[in-house]
Amino acid sequence: MHRCKHQSAESSSQIIIPAVPRDHCPHGIKEQLLWHLKDIEVKLISKGKIDHNLIDVPLAQFEIDFKNNKKGRSRNSCEEKLSLNNLKEFRKNGCYILTIEGSPEDWPRMAPLWNQAHKEGRIRLILGRKSKLVQVFNGQRVKDDRATMQRIRRFHVVYCDRVVFFVLQHLENVNKEVEVRMQKWETSRLTSSRPSFAR
Repeated sequence: MHRCKHQSAESSSQIIIPAVPRDHCPHGIKEQLLWHLKDIEVKLISKGKIDHNLIDVPLAQFEIDFKNNKKGRSRNSCEEKLSLNNLKEFRKNGCYILTIEGSPEDWPRMAPLWNQAHKEGRIRLILGRKSKLVQVFNGQRVKDDRATMQRIRRFHVVYCDRVVFFVLQHLENVNKEVEVRMQKWETSRLTSSRPSFAR
């Protein structure tokens, strides 16, 4: 996972995922991410790497949306060269990056899951091979952070402008949350000599 530290105006932990076109549905992305993160947690529990008491505890909720990243003020010549205003793609489309926000209290549980999702390539599986997972910490500003973040934004703007996005209106994602309940079978059903078939 690529990590950048900076002093955020938000009070929540953040993850940004550049190189994801704005045409994606945030709700659909969230459902996919929640499924994969829980699947990862269950597997880590089975390996004894996470507290087994979490297996029936729902994952912490997080907010996800495409947020506009503004240019910001350049402080030196280096930052001026990296300015988004130098990109015609930025002047045309802006810089909307997929942003995930959650409570800092949930981060100790969620961080290993995000790291594993990145390590296994699940983020790229869901959002495309060029997508990058960037963890943005609240805290002390790092000297090179502004330049690094600006390079990431420039890459995102140029890449998304070149992506051709197709919408298939007659296809639906059938993934959904379901509840499975065990039903006690009657003895007569279990001992019946005639098999029954579902139609």
